[in-house]
Amino acid sequence: MRDVMVDRFARVVVEHCARVRPGDLVSILVDPDALGMCGSPFGMVRDFGSGGGGRGGGGGGVWLEGVYEAVVRAGGHAAVDARCERLLEILLSVGSDEQVRTVSPLEVFRLRTCDVLIVLRTQRNTRSLTRLSRLGMYQSARREVMGASLARGARGEMRYVLAEVPSVGAAQEAEMSLAEYEEWCCRAGFLEDADPVSSWGELARRHERMIEYLSGRRELRFVAPGTDLYIDVGGRTWVSGAGGENFPDGEVFTGPADVRGVVEFGFPQGYRGGVVGGIRLEFSGGRVCDARAAHNEAYLMRMLETDEGARTVGELGIGTNYRIGEYINNAFFDEKIGGTFHVALGAGYPQTGNTNQSGLHWDLVCDLRRGGEIWADGELIQKDGRFLREGWPGGGGAKGQGAR
Repeated sequence: MRDVMVDRFARVVVEHCARVRPGDLVSILVDPDALGMCGSPFGMVRDFGSGGGGRGGGGGGVWLEGVYEAVVRAGGHAAVDARCERLLEILLSVGSDEQVRTVSPLEVFRLRTCDVLIVLRTQRNTRSLTRLSRLGMYQSARREVMGASLARGARGEMRYVLAEVPSVGAAQEAEMSLAEYEEWCCRAGFLEDADPVSSWGELARRHERMIEYLSGRRELRFVAPGTDLYIDVGGRTWVSGAGGENFPDGEVFTGPADVRGVVEFGFPQGYRGGVVGGIRLEFSGGRVCDARAAHNEAYLMRMLETDEGARTVGELGIGTNYRIGEYINNAFFDEKIGGTFHVALGAGYPQTGNTNQSGLHWDLVCDLRRGGEIWADGELIQKDGRFLREGWPGGGGAKGQGAR
């Protein structure tokens, strides 16, 4: 029998996030390591050689099995495909430029055909792509297919879910054992609650109150040490992230019309294996006009040169998950921390009104919990990471919302 947390994870991802219906064509992308762990007779697999025991033994097979079974039970037609950063490392290391730039027609067909795309994200080595100079070339070549995929999602033709599966690499990056990291993921996903779907529904209702307010505002101002950033959101659409396209989730986001000012990121910022520390960005006309970093500045500049759209802000997000309180150098979690905001350089989400195209989408997270403020058309709406308006996330100790 599988662990109850695995079954709760599968239920939330398939029923709540992906909303799989009978007859749906469901593509599940997963690292081959997870495929190799399938077939374990135990719900709780122990792998003491990988830095601590865990449900997936570092490979995540039971998590994949849970999701696959939930798709089948929901009446979907599931197909599992491999996506592995080790294979990408080989391509970028020994392939020709033509091979690096070539997008497989099979990949394009999958993205144009499937009704649901579920990506189970695992990390065995979080730094494997750091030194590969042609990563930008690879990403730029996928600009069109990324844009087409986002457009399908915006039109409601495809439902997309990116879910974090606990893995050894991510646990090491977070300076945790695998077992500790699994508990972290379960807490962030409200899986400790008897009815996680209900808890995500409560967050969604609180997001509705936020979005009703924010939709009537033109300009947001973010203030923190080293940061004074003005973002024009007038006429843009706000989207609720309450266990939808990401899991774990916890943000409201939009696509800015304009960005000006300066922002400093106190956290180190990681992307595709590279980690940059002490980033300071200055914006004018929605684009980065000056960029600096205290550590690994060359990598920052390389990402900004991915393509024409890489210096443009495609997304503004405000974190609302107060179950996540600690920064772990994993943007998938860090961008959802209650009391933070993030801007994403590169591709925007068409449903928000931002149509910027790029092979890059790099979420950069700024902490507001120590001296930070958010202003909306001159009204203070958040101070020191806590919202000041009643009924918004993080307030009132509501189920699924309060920090533990």
